Amino acid sequence: MRILHTSDIHLTTKGNPHFGERWDSLEKIVKLSKELDIDVVVISGDLFDNSRAADVLRGEIREIFEASESKIIILPGNHDREAFSSGNFYGSNVVVLSDSSPVEVGGISFWGIPFFEASPAKVAVKIGELKGKVNHPEKSLLVIHGELLDISGGWDVYGDEGRGQYFPFKLSYFRGEKREGVGWKYILAGHFHSNFILKTVSGNRNGEVSYFVYPGSPVSVTEKETGRRKVSVFEFGKVPVEYPIDSFYYEEVTVRISPFDSLLPLERIEKSIDERHIGSLSKLIVSVEGFYDREQVGMEEGELVSAIKKLLSRWRLAREPVVRVTNIEKLLRDEIYEAFEEKLIKEPIGEDERNVIRELMIKAMIEIG
Repeated sequence: MRILHTSDIHLTTKGNPHFGERWDSLEKIVKLSKELDIDVVVISGDLFDNSRAADVLRGEIREIFEASESKIIILPGNHDREAFSSGNFYGSNVVVLSDSSPVEVGGISFWGIPFFEASPAKVAVKIGELKGKVNHPEKSLLVIHGELLDISGGWDVYGDEGRGQYFPFKLSYFRGEKREGVGWKYILAGHFHSNFILKTVSGNRNGEVSYFVYPGSPVSVTEKETGRRKVSVFEFGKVPVEYPIDSFYYEEVTVRISPFDSLLPLERIEKSIDERHIGSLSKLIVSVEGFYDREQVGMEEGELVSAIKKLLSRWRLAREPVVRVTNIEKLLRDEIYEAFEEKLIKEPIGEDERNVIRELMIKAMIEIG
C-alpha cells in the first residue's frame, strides 16, 4: 500500500486573496496521487481554514476527490473540526475519522483522534486508551492533529496559531510502559506547518520501530512557511520520505553586501537570488544589509537603496524589501583602519577569513564612533 500524507492546506472562501494558491495545492496533491499510484491520501487536519469555507466548497471538493483514484482519509483539525458534522458528504471515496473507530483499507487499520481541547495529561490518557484497542500494531497507523512538545522552534513553526497549546503530546505517550509496544507502525500528524519532520519511536517488542511524521503544509499558509513545500510519501512498512510539490511558497533571501566582495552590490544581489533557483509560484521575502564604498560603487546611500529596490522589482516580492546599507567610504580611508589593513594583509590566512576580520573591525570602529 502506497500512502501520501499531507496536512494544513487551510482552504479559504473564494474572496480570500490566498484562495487560489491553496486550492491549486489541493488539485496538485490529487494529481500527484495519480502519478505516484497512491492507494490512500491522508489529510491529518485543517483541510479548511474554517467551517464556512467547508460549507461553500464542499461541492467542488467532492468533485475533485471523486475524480481521484485514491481513498481519501481526513481527520478534523482545530480549524475545521466543525466542518465534518454528520451528513456532510465529501465524496464516495472519502472517509472522515470523526471518532476513535478504525477504518480498514487494504488490510491496514487507520485510527484517528479528531482534535479536541485538552491538556497534555488528557491527551496522554486518550492515546493510552486508544492504543489498548489496537490488535495488530504492525498493520495499523494513527492520524493525529496537535503540537509535539519534543520539538523546538517556537510558536512560529505552527503558523499563526497564537500562543496556546493545541492537543499537546510527546513521543513518550506512544511508547507506553516497559513491556508495551508503540501501538501503531506510523503516527501521521498535522498542525506543524514549517517543514517535513520524521522521528522514530522505539518500542519494547523485538526491536520494534515506528515512525512519527509531520509533512509540513503543502502550501505556504503564512510567511513563516518558507522554502519549497513537501508532502510525505511512503509504502507501508517502509520509511516515509518527503516529496516536493509544485505549489506556492515564500522564499526568504538575506543578502550581505561588502566593499571586500569581488562583486558590486547589485551584482551580488542578482547572483544570490539567481543561485536559489526560485520557482515561478514563489514570492520573495528579501533583506539586503551590509557596508559599501561609495567611491567604488559610484552611488550615494539613497541612490543605492533606490537601485536595489528597482533591481528587486524583477522578482515577485511578498512585501517591501528591507534594505539596510551603509557607506563606509571615510572609515576605509581612516589612518587607523589603513594601519589595521596593512597588518592584516601580511597574515598567512585565506581571503575569506580576512574579510570576516575586516567586517568585525568595521563594526567595532562604527560602535566606537
